[in-house]
Amino acid sequence: MRPTLIFLVLLLPAGVGGQESVPLTPAMALRRIDEKVTVEMLVKSAKDLRDNAGVVFLDSSDDYKSPDNLAVVINRKACGKFKEAGVTDIAGKFKDQKIRVTGLVVRKESGVQLIVSDPQQIVLVEVK
Repeated sequence: MRPTLIFLVLLLPAGVGGQESVPLTPAMALRRIDEKVTVEMLVKSAKDLRDNAGVVFLDSSDDYKSPDNLAVVINRKACGKFKEAGVTDIAGKFKDQKIRVTGLVVRKESGVQLIVSDPQQIVLVEVK
């Protein structure tokens, strides 16, 4: 008897393993804690806190305290890389812009955040 190899093709639905075929909305990302996701959003508020906390916040809501807000947090490492690339006003670059951003969604005391540690995680979708 000859051994027969059987090949199985596993079809994974979109979104499995953090690979999104269609970007999520901020509201959808709020429910994806501890997952790597891609989100498309309009940056309604932007705060540069590099002097105090070493980060820049890009918010999906005008009110950063809103439970519906997704805060994209550009960490110190990414801020340094933006500076190396000649971007000094990170908050100004993204304010009122539509972006596509990929990162890990985490829950903090202040709300839900998507962490960015490299500028390549953020892409401008529409430039105004």
